[in-house]
Amino acid sequence: MDGSGARREALAGEMIHFDTNFLIQAVIAGSPAHAQFRSSALSGEKFSVSSVAWAEFLCGPLDTKAESIARQMFPDSEAFL
Repeated sequence: MDGSGARREALAGEMIHFDTNFLIQAVIAGSPAHAQFRSSALSGEKFSVSSVAWAEFLCGPLDTKAESIARQMFPDSEAFL
């Protein structure tokens, strides 16, 4: 097996976990975090957010548009409240 195949196998079980600071920036169109999130999503990378980070994010300050975008990004997230 070549090196790239081995690398794909090694990454198969990995997942990116975004933190609160990333989420705050990721809902801002055109921000570096937004571009990184789109790239991760389009490339099929596995990603998630912890319930603690999700709860912190939802505590705001957060406008309704940002919350709506975030819920589309992570539709199955549940806040740890």
